[in-house]
Amino acid sequence: MTTTPYLHYDQVFVILRLDPTAGRDGATEAGVGVLKALWSQEAAEAEVARLNQPHRDQHAVYFWKAARLERRVALASVP
Repeated sequence: MTTTPYLHYDQVFVILRLDPTAGRDGATEAGVGVLKALWSQEAAEAEVARLNQPHRDQHAVYFWKAARLERRVALASVP
């Protein structure tokens, strides 16, 4: 999968965890987690491959998505 960088944002690659068994009590969001954001797609792909190894958590699935990271702007005039 090829991603296209955004002009006004930095691009990061977010590692997500989906565990369908975690939301059994009705809280769907309990089964979704953001693990970390990485600067390179290659690093994200390698981390997802490592996390999805068969001997790890039996229920969770890990994947990555490209995301925009808002750049910080220096505010010289803010007290």
